[in-house]
Amino acid sequence: MCPAAPQVVSKRTPTVSGTRAVRGPRIGRPRASRARIIVLITELLEKHQASVLRLADLCEVTGVSERTLRTMFREQFGVGPKRYLRTRKLHAVRAALAVADPARETVSGIARRFGLSDFGRMAKDYSALFGEYPRATLMRKPRGAGKACYAKLVG
Repeated sequence: MCPAAPQVVSKRTPTVSGTRAVRGPRIGRPRASRARIIVLITELLEKHQASVLRLADLCEVTGVSERTLRTMFREQFGVGPKRYLRTRKLHAVRAALAVADPARETVSGIARRFGLSDFGRMAKDYSALFGEYPRATLMRKPRGAGKACYAKLVG
């Protein structure tokens, strides 16, 4: 092999005389920090917890493609964005059901507040995630409520 001929270390990084060749400017979208994008998404989800956010909305806000967004969610949360959003809403519904008054509120009313409209599917997913139906969570007394009721009866 002739010493003056360029050697190829890999297909992407040719070397000439032991130094790397200089690449031109990157073509396409500017590369965004994944950590910054995840922070942006979590802030957006906190602000718009009750509204229906689609994958296209998240892509538009973050400036990344749908494929990149799916990859980032799988790396960060272990699930895709749709499942993550759904699970997050179910946790919010559970927290609201736990403190709600069953005489004044209904499961469907609380679910609707968080942007869930298919109540049968919501109940099925809720049961799979938490091991009980939403109605059982709503009807259960909040922790410590029994002591206050008992104190009123005895006192």
